[in-house]
Amino acid sequence: MNRNCNEGESCPIPEMAAARNCTAELLDELHRNVTMGTESITDVLPKVKTKELTEFLTSQLNDYAKYSAEIKKQMEECGGEIKGTGIMTKMSAKIGIEMNTLKDSSDEHIAEMIIEGTTMGITDTIRLVRDYENSNCSEQALSLARRIVSFQERSVEKAKSFL
Repeated sequence: MNRNCNEGESCPIPEMAAARNCTAELLDELHRNVTMGTESITDVLPKVKTKELTEFLTSQLNDYAKYSAEIKKQMEECGGEIKGTGIMTKMSAKIGIEMNTLKDSSDEHIAEMIIEGTTMGITDTIRLVRDYENSNCSEQALSLARRIVSFQERSVEKAKSFL
């Protein structure tokens, strides 16, 4: 990618501008996905009762932090900017977790919530890959999206052991 083709400037080669824009869009969506996973785990972690589930979720947080850092690095390289998750989306998720754990705060139920939320993240990311794979997006960003899907699929399988 040409470093002379920065956000807000005219790009001498239209394909480069399009690639930068779709790469930034993809990375921003990935960041929202990873942030939602991180915040959901952070909200539910204090309610966990067993050491095993706590360790699993803490490991998830560490992995999400690594993906977040990689997303930010790629975003900086492409000249884009992370827009972030809207406050209403965050509050809705937080309230949903609170309501869900008021009814049942067992580790089994928390694992089920993690599975459901992560599955939504998988679905969203697979759709993103399909939407962007035949565009000018960077292969590096698409590869990152695929790795996030693989990570989340492994996470779902591991979370099933807590049901």
